Amino acid sequence: MKIDPITLEVIHNRLIAASRDIRRTVERAAYSPVLYEVVDFSCGILDSDANLVAETPGLPIFLANLDYAVESTYKTHIPHPS
Repeated sequence: MKIDPITLEVIHNRLIAASRDIRRTVERAAYSPVLYEVVDFSCGILDSDANLVAETPGLPIFLANLDYAVESTYKTHIPHPS
């Protein structure tokens, strides 16, 4: 399926906006000053193969490891059909 460039850009921008919304929610709901004052976290949206699709500005070390952490969680906690 081919997606035209305009639709692709609209979807991309919406995913980034959703990731920013997630970040704002975490900041507002956080009890720890490490999260709401220091902003010691990053947010991203991943696809079903744990590939990073959209991200918010944050600490690069968290974003660099996010796909590995999610993929490891998938393997550990989500049952696979035998």
